[in-house]
This record gives sequence, structure tokens and C-alpha cells, in this order.
Amino acid sequence: TEIRWTDAQIRWTEEEGVPEKVESEFSDPFADQNPMKTFVFRFDNIPTNSSDGEEDDKDHAGKGRSSVIDLHIRGYKTHSDEVWQSTGLTLWKASKYLCDYMVNHADELQNKRILELGAGLGLNGILAHRLAPTSSQVVITDGDTDALVQLRHNVDTNRTNDNVFATQLLWGVETAEAFSSASSDCGHSNSPLSSFDIILASDIIYAAVVIDPLWETVQKLLCYPNGKFWLAFAKRRVPATIEFFLQKAEDFGFQYSLVSESGHIEEDTEEEEEDCNSHIKDAAGADEVFVYVFKWDCTRTSVP
Repeated sequence: TEIRWTDAQIRWTEEEGVPEKVESEFSDPFADQNPMKTFVFRFDNIPTNSSDGEEDDKDHAGKGRSSVIDLHIRGYKTHSDEVWQSTGLTLWKASKYLCDYMVNHADELQNKRILELGAGLGLNGILAHRLAPTSSQVVITDGDTDALVQLRHNVDTNRTNDNVFATQLLWGVETAEAFSSASSDCGHSNSPLSSFDIILASDIIYAAVVIDPLWETVQKLLCYPNGKFWLAFAKRRVPATIEFFLQKAEDFGFQYSLVSESGHIEEDTEEEEEDCNSHIKDAAGADEVFVYVFKWDCTRTSVP
């Protein structure tokens, strides 16, 4: 049973309250009459060292392995009123940078159980599925019930088989334990049935209050000792810094490496990129994007 929840409940204090859209019988002449958008992406499907099955290496025309992956992700435009309530209803800058890292490390996604946290519209998790469609199982999660509606639509639109599905996951010890128990009957690979080989996340650090529950969730669900947590972080003016997040990672028993960074991000124009990828506009003003890989710190004597 899903719990009705949106991320506005933690982005706004009790004193401020959750801003609500003013309903009126009169339409706003300046409002966007079409707030939804389909984001279109094309990624190179780089051959990996680990074969993912001959059947799925054939394209629909039977001409061999497709060299590209095309994704169509439906959501809301960044400045829409709906995103004001649920940030997961649009795409954010860091998700594209994590996608680029995934494409370049697709061999690590083969024969794995993969989990995405705070997926929003599901771009990263769906790409993971398409990069390893037959050998890996992908579970794409978000806590926001509004985002889950769009997420499930995007999974159904872009899936190639039943090795990927979307479900709700709120962060924290108790919810992670319940999720672990529920997922133990769909085990994959040589990992414990209730854990995941790789956890993905992008643009999920926007409030200090989410950081401990996030690490509690990763600590519970990441396979020990070889699991990896791939995270893309966009530097913004929010009350949660990457320095604080990295310190918490060490407190929870993880070590980390910075594997990619963007440098300063220029403001997008209205035109689409020449490589057929949709621009991802960022209302929160992302400055730089960093991609980190977290691993268990096995030098510690205690085992989770």
C-alpha cells in the first residue's frame, strides 16, 4: 500500500506551510496551457565485455545490435506549478551527467541487481535497464506519489521486457527493512536476495533532513562488501552541502571517489542540442555537477 507523500512536505517548514496553487474559476492568461513535456534522449549503446544475450542484441529489423538507445521521458516543464509541489515531476541537470557516466561504464551494469533512489521521472534507472536489458534486474523507486504516476508511465513506455519495475520507497531504517523483505522474493545474481549490487541516484540532496535517512537506506540495501553507489550531485543554493553529505558517508561506513565533474554550467538556450538530446532546464540554478562512486569501507571492523 502506497503512502500519500510529496517532497514538498520536507522542503517547506511547518511555519511556512506547503504553498498551494490558488484555484479559481478564471484561468490565468499567463499560465502555461501545456505544462507537460516529453524529454527525448539518445545514448550510444557501447558494446560491453559482458554479453547481454543475443536476442536483445538484435534490433527490430534484425540487422544486429542497435548502436543507440532512444528514450522518451514524460514529465512537467521545470517552471510549472506542479514541480513547485513535487520536484520529481521534471528532470534536473545531474541526471544527464549520471547517464553519461553509466554509458561509459555499462559493463559494470551487466548481471546486476540495480536500484535507483529518488528516481523522479526515472531517466537513470530506465537507461540502466536499456543498457543491460536481459542480464540485470532494475528496481526504480521514488517516495513521491505524484512522481510515481509519471515514473510508471515512463517505465512502461521505454521498457524492453519485465526486468524493470517502479515502486514506492521512502527513506529510513524501517522503510528500507520493509522494502528489503518485500524484494527478497525477486533475487538476482550472487548477492543476498534483499540487497543490490549497484544503487543509482541523481539530484537527491536538497535538504539536510534527508541525508541520514538516505544513508540508512543505502546502508541497508547495498550489497556488502562489493556494492557500489553511483551518485550525481548538482551544486546549488540549498541548505545541504556536498561536504556535509560526504562526511555522513564516512560516518555510515563508506569511502568515496570523485569520478567526474562538469565545471561551470552555462545557461541553456531554448534550442535542442545537435545530438538530439532535450535540454534540461534547471530552475534551482545548478552551478557544477559532480559524480561520485561510494563503496563500503572494508577497513572497518564492524559489518553492517
